[in-house]
Amino acid sequence: MVDASDRSPSTRRDHFVDAEAWVRHEICCAWVERIPACDKAAYPLPTYVVGTDFAASLESRDANKFAKAMKAVVDVLTGRADQMDSREAHRLRTSDAGGSLYVVRDDSAHAMRCAIERNTPSARRLHYWLLPSPRRTQRPPTDEFHLRFDRVLV
Repeated sequence: MVDASDRSPSTRRDHFVDAEAWVRHEICCAWVERIPACDKAAYPLPTYVVGTDFAASLESRDANKFAKAMKAVVDVLTGRADQMDSREAHRLRTSDAGGSLYVVRDDSAHAMRCAIERNTPSARRLHYWLLPSPRRTQRPPTDEFHLRFDRVLV
């Protein structure tokens, strides 16, 4: 039996018919590794959408950068990124000016940005959309929004 952790992300990608199935598998594996067993009920994986460009932005990453990106994705999906200073999760603005408008799509989705790396030249970021849920409930925020991951920026 071959240990999947010894294979590169691009090699693992070859075992899936489509990119979305591969990304979902990688996110699930990262969640299993990132979230301790005792915290899994508190930090479940919510509903999310894999954007068409997201897999392509991951395929060329080496194993180390890919693993960092998956950790950030799990932190965002579980709502932990909002509690972690190192992730610097925030809404995107239309420009660098502090008072500029937030980026919001016609469907009221909010553009978000999260740090994958910090304190390094050209630190990578994760861009994603917070999609309004079709139903509002008293559940935690991770269940109130659907996430759409669009790309990892270099």
